[in-house]
Amino acid sequence: MAAILDERSPSISFQGSIGRRRERARWNVLIELNGCPMPRYYFNIIAGDGFRQDLEGTELPSLEDAKAEAIEDARALMSDAILLGQDISSRRLEICNEAGDVLLTVLFKDAIKPVA
Repeated sequence: MAAILDERSPSISFQGSIGRRRERARWNVLIELNGCPMPRYYFNIIAGDGFRQDLEGTELPSLEDAKAEAIEDARALMSDAILLGQDISSRRLEICNEAGDVLLTVLFKDAIKPVA
């Protein structure tokens, strides 16, 4: 059985930047104005034998947009962790649909590019 990661740890927080939250709000307004339902994606964080389940999800136009969101989230989480002296690059984000099916996995370490 996997352990639930401590939600108080800033290195695994689902709180995005204010800008990203505003952008999500804009997407939701566009959905309402156009009457087009968008799929809801869930971003679960996996770390070793622990996980943090995204219970809210985010409505986005496509899986490609969900992947871009996951990469931004991984970068933000790693940035927060680095400031605390932690390396969480071994974690991954699983992007799931509303049925809980894993659609795509984004490795934290793949969200950054090595600099020579």
